[in-house]
Amino acid sequence: MWAFARAVCACLALVTLGACAGGPVSFEVDSPATAPSVGADGKAFKLEVASVRGAYRNVVALHINGYGELIGVSRSIEPVRDVIERAFAAELAARGIVVDGGQARTVRVYITAMHGDPILGLYRIWDRGFAAFTVEVVDADGAVLFLDTISAVEEDRLAMFDGVDDHTVVVKRALAKAFKALFENSSFVSALQRA
Repeated sequence: MWAFARAVCACLALVTLGACAGGPVSFEVDSPATAPSVGADGKAFKLEVASVRGAYRNVVALHINGYGELIGVSRSIEPVRDVIERAFAAELAARGIVVDGGQARTVRVYITAMHGDPILGLYRIWDRGFAAFTVEVVDADGAVLFLDTISAVEEDRLAMFDGVDDHTVVVKRALAKAFKALFENSSFVSALQRA
């Protein structure tokens, strides 16, 4: 019985993910129109963003078959580092913080994880998105005022034939959750105010 179920699952994996088991995708993070102030309005920071994700640097979605095996990846057309840098700049600007490359005050962001990881079951897909980054706030004298890693997971359970083939959606939700957690972190907010 289990052998039959695994065989069916593998076949469904090929049918469901065969057309979307890899290739370039357009990946963009929604920019906030407005956001609550953090009390550092008008203050300027240099923003430095680096990806430390190794071989999966531009991967935004993994494609897994019913056996848990990797069958393909989707890579962002634009470097993920650039996408996340733009998203962070938008998050800061929405809170009245100026991004200026000539500043000594710095917000450093190291992207440590960011991808979608769909898992196929017999009848359902568990679509999971991961986002994690380490953030530093450094004042004009070079002192580190804040250093922490922020991570978030977003999961969506889909029916097998819902027709959903964009596994980056949960990644964007995970990023939004991580951004929210960061800007609601009192230590981070305090560091921006004191820098």
